[in-house]
This record gives sequence, C-alpha cells and structure tokens, in this order.
Amino acid sequence: MSHFERGAVMRAPSAEVRAGGKGIDAARVGKCLNRRSPLLVLISDLEHDQYCKFLVDEGPTIVQSEWDDYLTELQREIEPGEIIASMESFPHGVTEANVAELINIVHENKSLTFFDTAPHFMTWGSKL
Repeated sequence: MSHFERGAVMRAPSAEVRAGGKGIDAARVGKCLNRRSPLLVLISDLEHDQYCKFLVDEGPTIVQSEWDDYLTELQREIEPGEIIASMESFPHGVTEANVAELINIVHENKSLTFFDTAPHFMTWGSKL
C-alpha cells in the first residue's frame, strides 16, 4: 500500500493465499532467519486437501537425519519433570517408529508427553 488513510476502506492491490496460523507463521519467521524451525500442524478433515497442498508446496518432507537432529536437540533441552507438548500433526515422513523414539526419550528423562495431534499419531503414541 502506498499510503494509509484513517477511517478509509483500504484494499491491498493483490493477495497471496497460503497456509497460515501462529505456528506456521512463527516457523516461516524462523526459516527466514536461517533457524531450524520444525513445524507440527493439526489439520481438520474439512480443509485437509487444500491445506496439505499449501504446506507440501512450501516445505519438503522431513528426512531421517532431520528427525535425528530434532531428537538430539530434545534430549539436550529436556529436564526431568517437564511436560513436552507436541501440538499439531507431525511433518510428512515421520513414522510410527519415530513417534515411539520421541516418547521413549521423554519417558527416559522422567517427563511427560502431551499430544494434540492427528488421530493416527495419537494411536501410535498410545501403543507405548
């Protein structure tokens, strides 16, 4: 916008449609600052297809070495008695074995895991 006028109806000359939300926006900022920004997003059935297309187009599938780095950082940061919250879904490429690794690390450090995630991740986590 070239100027702002108080009380006037202001319209942007163009728009960009993509996945959004606090977590996604924070991860984008981290990426722009060249920081590792793992992103876990919960997506409803209603908007799943379009939302996933936006996210897949924007970011690659996680590979095992990235997951290993994530777990290494978790092990460095976690302290006994903490609650580790995993909000939203895991990125594409995360397997049932990966979720088990995460939960085992948390439990080995005498901490708790709180999942707010997609049903299949909850099923995987509940097997432990």
